[in-house]
Amino acid sequence: MEGKYVIIDLRTMDFMKDGDGIIKYYDTEEFARLVCGMQELENAWILKLIYNHIEDKDETWFKTIRDKDGNRIYMESNDGVIFDNRK
Repeated sequence: MEGKYVIIDLRTMDFMKDGDGIIKYYDTEEFARLVCGMQELENAWILKLIYNHIEDKDETWFKTIRDKDGNRIYMESNDGVIFDNRK
């Protein structure tokens, strides 16, 4: 999907979708602009997709637990516990 465009309606903060609820992708900025006009969107963003991040399940993952004030008190990765400040 890199190099494609999507439209977000800023009134609803939702992507333009097809009848099945799938996000619509546009090949050109010009066509996405035309769609905005045809749909009479009052306030919308046209976003160019530049990178598709996909997590590799074999890579390191992290789990963090925070206290009620947002302070990190526990952190672990798939390699083990990094630190534990729980009481």
